[in-house]
Order: sequence, then C-alpha cells, then structure tokens
Amino acid sequence: MNILKKKFYPLFLVICIVSSAQASIVDDFKLGSNISSIPNDYIAVDENGKPTGKALSKNGIAESFMFFPKGDVGSKNPSTIMLYTIRGKISLTNITLNKPSEFEATQSSIKSIAGKPIATSAGIKNSEDFKKSVFSCGIEGKQDCPQNYFEIYHTDDIDYLLIDVRVNQTLHQSASIMLFGETTEGSDYIKRMSMK
Repeated sequence: MNILKKKFYPLFLVICIVSSAQASIVDDFKLGSNISSIPNDYIAVDENGKPTGKALSKNGIAESFMFFPKGDVGSKNPSTIMLYTIRGKISLTNITLNKPSEFEATQSSIKSIAGKPIATSAGIKNSEDFKKSVFSCGIEGKQDCPQNYFEIYHTDDIDYLLIDVRVNQTLHQSASIMLFGETTEGSDYIKRMSMK
C-alpha cells in the first residue's frame, strides 16, 4: 500500500496543479494586457462571424475587435468576445459565453485579480468601492441592476461585472455567462468620447 501511495501521489499532485492552473476567458483576455497576448485558440472575426484576423474598426488610439473561439466558428451559438483596445492594450471587454461549466473558472480568475466582490445580487458588500465602480447600480444616476445573479468587482485600475444568465434567461437567450470589464483608461476614454 505504501508503495502504491509513493507511485501515485506525485501523479495526483501534478494533475491537481495542472487543473488549478487552467486558464479561463478572463486570463485569455486580461484587462490591461497587450492585444498580441491573446492565445491562438481565438480568432478575430467580422460582424458576420467570418474570420479576418483584423479589427472591426479604428478610431484614433482605439480599435474594436470581435473574437470567437476557433472551435465556435460556424456555430449557431458561438461564445463571443467584444473588446476595445487603447494604444494596443485591452481596455474594455464584453464577453458572452455559452458554456455553463466555465462560470466557476471565470469567477475564480476574477477573484484572483480583484479579490472578493464588492456587491452581488444579494446585496452590497463594500459601499465605498461600490459607489466608485462603473458597474454600480440601483443608486441615483446609475443603471438598474441586472435581474440575473451578478457579482461586481472593483480595484483602483479595473472593474468587472459577472452575470450568471442561467438563473433568469431575460438578458440573452443563448448565453450562459456574461462578463463586462473596464480599465480606468477605458472608462475615461468612454467619458471623453461621450462629451464630444
């Protein structure tokens, strides 16, 4: 029995390490990272979902892209990643995932970057940070909160809004998970553009 433990324990340890290190969509499209760091598992597409490898549009220092996982090209229900870059850095993301199994991995990756959520659909956890977040809701001057289960994360540099659409299919009938992310630079850019 001891011999078996000695043989299989290292293998079990390796499997656990690999599993825990598995990247999620958050890691693949990490806010603040360079556009060139996106893994080859994804491809840029046009508005019709045709692979192009190019940006959808360019406006000064900003470019917009739409990506599909390569395995979803041609699918009727692809996971979709919309993003904006500013000076080549990923600054805004709007991600729709059709795989329910990815929720926990997505949630875990966000927590490793931004810590615990400052608010969820159950209530506000940190009122000071909540007011600072671009995704704060339900207070004067802010958008309404999602009807689905949601979590809001905030740091000095980034904000995330994670929505579990499976709970209430009102936002996006084909989606399971929706994730919105913004850097401070991305939020400032939107404000400047809206004032023009």
